[in-house]
Amino acid sequence: MKRWVLLLLLILFVCLPIVYEQDEDDLIQDMLAEESGFYHIYVFWDDKDGEGTSVPASILGPFHSEAYRQSLHISRLQIVLSNPESPNYRYAKLFDLKRSPTYLLLDHQRILLETVQIEDIPSFIKNEGVLGLSSK
Repeated sequence: MKRWVLLLLLILFVCLPIVYEQDEDDLIQDMLAEESGFYHIYVFWDDKDGEGTSVPASILGPFHSEAYRQSLHISRLQIVLSNPESPNYRYAKLFDLKRSPTYLLLDHQRILLETVQIEDIPSFIKNEGVLGLSSK
């Protein structure tokens, strides 16, 4: 009986990290842009002031404009509330973000940029991305 319990505990401790890692990878896969040459931006915002779902315009800056987003090949801009009551909290928890707002820029393969300055995103895209001269 003792052996079975030990065996089950061993299996449990070996499998849990594998399952957790797969969940992490699946979440990031869901966040990636669908095709090469396009980007997704996730804005992680901690609604400490209790403003609900209304996001201050300063958090989005020029990205509030659809035309501006299209000019930078941004196909998704998603706000994620960084509080436990939010249905998308698992995304915020995954990255263990310390400051709000935090912006994540992703292409079709990986996370390219994590920043707290929204101004970093257009300059990154223009200098390093599909709109720039260099490629990674």
